[in-house]
Amino acid sequence: ERGSAMRRRRACGGAVETAAEATDNEVAVRSVACGTDDDAPHCTEPSADEAPGADVSPMRVALWNARSLGAFTETTGKLDKAESEAARQKGAWLRRFVTSHDLDVLVVLEVNGGKRHHRKLQAALRQDGYELRVMPGSGKHPRNGIAVVSKRSTVRLDGVRRLWRRVAGIQFQHRTDGGSYAIAALHGLGREADLVSQVDAAEAWIQGRDGGLVVGDFNRVCCTAWRRGLHALTAGDKRVRQLLGPVCECCEGCEDEEVQWVRGMPCTWTRFHTSEEGWGQGTAYLDYAAALGSESGLWSTVDTVQAEQDDSHATEGRPLSDHVAVVWERPMKRLGGDGYRPTAVRTRGHKLAAACLLYTSDAADDMQ
Repeated sequence: ERGSAMRRRRACGGAVETAAEATDNEVAVRSVACGTDDDAPHCTEPSADEAPGADVSPMRVALWNARSLGAFTETTGKLDKAESEAARQKGAWLRRFVTSHDLDVLVVLEVNGGKRHHRKLQAALRQDGYELRVMPGSGKHPRNGIAVVSKRSTVRLDGVRRLWRRVAGIQFQHRTDGGSYAIAALHGLGREADLVSQVDAAEAWIQGRDGGLVVGDFNRVCCTAWRRGLHALTAGDKRVRQLLGPVCECCEGCEDEEVQWVRGMPCTWTRFHTSEEGWGQGTAYLDYAAALGSESGLWSTVDTVQAEQDDSHATEGRPLSDHVAVVWERPMKRLGGDGYRPTAVRTRGHKLAAACLLYTSDAADDMQ
């Protein structure tokens, strides 16, 4: 069906896609119209996977602590030769990762420098169909910033804002359903009080948007079993446990609370001892997500990926970070419903272009 639909589109002059800005009480719905040199519209019916309400590819979001992406010296602010090679290897792996896993959004932690320091990576990602935004860290030579990589064909990034130290608020629209989504990403600070403030800021921002994901390298655990060796839960651990809910039965807590932790895979180490020889022993499960509000229960953890140098001569890849990347996904449906009708509109020269149908917010609610 998809192949025949593609052939029909080419026969009538090709398909064009566009987007429209939605007003406060309207939702923009993507539709496709075909154009010919004739005055009469000549459109095709959507294929099964394009029809309103059809299941489509899931949305995929990932997190990676890059262990200093684009590191530079404190005195000069410039990369030395070894650091430049490490930055190149990490950038190359990042490009392979987003494309091979078909990610919609990737959050990268421990990013040094600002946008101007990552222009080469930004240009390379753009060639791959992705955008790069950087929220710089603090200091004269900024460290510990947060970068957001988004897929241009599926995501319209509305903004990346600083919510607190090492906490970013990411808001975007997904082109599949026209919905607005929010992610709060954090990299846990060392002081317990600071970590509590980070989580407070992230949770409040997400709840203010009726729900979303809180993702991060929290540098804290919700269960004593999430860290190798003997460990007593700290104030920061307990605050994160409050965010995620009762994830286990071996730690004290309010077991009647809602579980907001994004499950899907057994607990596994996300931070490791590493060396030039390869991956060592896992030390802790620090990188995870909580789905809050309207997004609760929709997300699942689907993969963890080791970042390694692309060295064809090595028997085993050398680690590029001491953290694995974690991938989450949620199901998606194409927006549509009663009254979904792709229509053609005339433009200058009596050509036909794509049209965006605008539905009232009430109709949009009926379609979700």
